[in-house]
Amino acid sequence: MKQGELIKKTIVSLKDRLEKNNGLLELQLGEGYLTQAICTFNEPVSESELLHFQKEAGLKLPVDYYNFLLLTNGCSLFDHPQYGGEAQICKWQDTEVETIEDLHEGYMKLKIARIYQDDIIIDLKAYNEGSNNYMMVKGSMISFTRQDV
Repeated sequence: MKQGELIKKTIVSLKDRLEKNNGLLELQLGEGYLTQAICTFNEPVSESELLHFQKEAGLKLPVDYYNFLLLTNGCSLFDHPQYGGEAQICKWQDTEVETIEDLHEGYMKLKIARIYQDDIIIDLKAYNEGSNNYMMVKGSMISFTRQDV
């Protein structure tokens, strides 16, 4: 499978399943528990916006992420219809504003998603240098220390 095809096949298939089931997916959880979920997809980003960003930054976006943005400008995945969820892939505009960290150091990381309490990050410098290890998960677990009361 060519790079970028998996994302497209996955998103198209998920959208088809949602359309066939009135916008709901049935999911089986642990111990056989069944629940329903919804996924919300935003309008796609234009190719001209992506090309402009790449030109300004002097870096290319990973093919899979680029293709994802051409299908949907972020999304919310597997939310409970009543209670919501915690798996958000950022809109392009939110990613661009929040995530350019320190170009003076030569780093360019995009925080593209928040899944539960973890951030999903693309290291654009690593990708543009040819590394296959450009995706990162930044956990948010905080260590607790015992305090005397």
